[in-house]
Amino acid sequence: MPVLLRIYWGAMKHATNRSARRPHAGVFALLVTCLVLAAPYTAVATSLGAEMRGEATAVLRFLATDVTAEISGTAAMDGTLAIDDQRQHIEACGTLSGQGTGDSYTLAASGWVVFDLSGSAADAVRLRGVLRLSATGVSTQDPSGEATGAFVAVLEIAGDFWRIAGTVSGTASGAIVAPEIQYTMQVEASYELGLDGDTTPLLELPTGANAESLISNAWAPEARAAFRTLFEAPAPAGSSSSP
Repeated sequence: MPVLLRIYWGAMKHATNRSARRPHAGVFALLVTCLVLAAPYTAVATSLGAEMRGEATAVLRFLATDVTAEISGTAAMDGTLAIDDQRQHIEACGTLSGQGTGDSYTLAASGWVVFDLSGSAADAVRLRGVLRLSATGVSTQDPSGEATGAFVAVLEIAGDFWRIAGTVSGTASGAIVAPEIQYTMQVEASYELGLDGDTTPLLELPTGANAESLISNAWAPEARAAFRTLFEAPAPAGSSSSP
């Protein structure tokens, strides 16, 4: 807005100074006024820095050296959203779910989860997104370690919508427990992730294919489909309350 006002003020001065010599200068000033008043103004959020913590369960299945995992758990986020020159503290909590794959020979693993969090800042907040992680040196004998990756999310706050995309890294510490499903291995873990992303304003809340278009084709098809589903489901219970 300050930039538009400076343009408007400069144009008005220019038109005023030359109006005596050029009758059309007043028309020019009026046109600029209309353009300024009609121009949409949206605050530009610059970044989101946050930590996400929680507990997760992974149900592992084995086929030769291939390992697949079904992941579910809880998530709580604490972060700061920078909008123009102001910063807002955000707290939100909710659930996550996803899938993972690994190789028991190479000890490499990767996976993705979608998350749906609600909470508060200056206004009610809802954050829906997907993150993917990869790690090496992963072993069922010691299901703990470090991972890095990327995330994409949509933040809803005070009737405004933002796409947030960036990097994620963190650690997990887990242990093998008695499985609830026969012929599987079950891991219970706690995790802590750091999210650092840049934001882009959205004109409206994405739905359906519009939501899926927010993430690139480089993501797994299952992750893209799960992300899309987040915007087809009703708001989680208690979404208006603080965590």
